[in-house]
Amino acid sequence: MMGAAALVVAPIALLAPAAQADHVLTPDSFLPGEPEYNDEDNWAAQLEEDGFVNVVCIKVEGEELTDPYLIPELEDEDRAYVLAVVKAGNTAKANEIYEEPEAGHYLSHATSENSHIILCSAELEDDTSTPTPSKPTGPVVETDRVADTGSTTALGVFAAGAMIVGAGALFLSRRRQGAHR
Repeated sequence: MMGAAALVVAPIALLAPAAQADHVLTPDSFLPGEPEYNDEDNWAAQLEEDGFVNVVCIKVEGEELTDPYLIPELEDEDRAYVLAVVKAGNTAKANEIYEEPEAGHYLSHATSENSHIILCSAELEDDTSTPTPSKPTGPVVETDRVADTGSTTALGVFAAGAMIVGAGALFLSRRRQGAHR
């Protein structure tokens, strides 16, 4: 009986941290540990050269920095995050670059030794602008990729499967005991 309960409860307990892991973003690229990549003003200038409007970059460090770091909601609806840089160490992959990160997701350097994070936001483009071709412009259909964050549906399916296996094991263990008790 205890074995069957363990089969049901253990997978669910193991999946709880995995739900948070689904929301940890994967870097889009890497840059070495050069001093100019540690300056939020350099990032703002570069992003404005790339065509973003009214870029504001902030550096999160010290007591404000957690690992993993939860990207906060922006107070202004007319702004969006355009870049995040997570710095750790001084190697060839010291700076992890995240393009268009979203609030509510987590950032964590692969080494789990964040020294600082730079978050850059910019004003959203006018509605009259042409949409970016890399993003779906029509309704979401079954074949569209919605997000890089995984799906909580998989968690539910896995948990349901574990419960079915546990119930089956419980049934079989009770059946083997027979009616001679």
